[in-house]
Amino acid sequence: GAGAVGAGAGAGAGAGGGVDLGGIDSSGMTREQARLQLVEFYTRFNPAKLHAVDAILVEYDGRYSKLFQALEARYGKLPPPAPQPAATAPAAAAPAPPPPIP
Repeated sequence: GAGAVGAGAGAGAGAGGGVDLGGIDSSGMTREQARLQLVEFYTRFNPAKLHAVDAILVEYDGRYSKLFQALEARYGKLPPPAPQPAATAPAAAAPAPPPPIP
């Protein structure tokens, strides 16, 4: 692994043009969603990069789809999340009333 994905390549990109989406990607991905996905990516493929997640998000602010295209080109796609098992615990029933005191 040499450097962060796109390190330095995006310096100043987007300045003076385009629409400021306030950290929301054109695909509708928010910064928090991008952060969660980026942490998942680096946890699986390159844990040494976890310290750089926030800096990478700043660099790709509003262009998260481009970030993940670059990551998938380098590392491959993340497998889909495992389906969550249905809750097996029965619904909590109201406790039985105490027996009458004689």
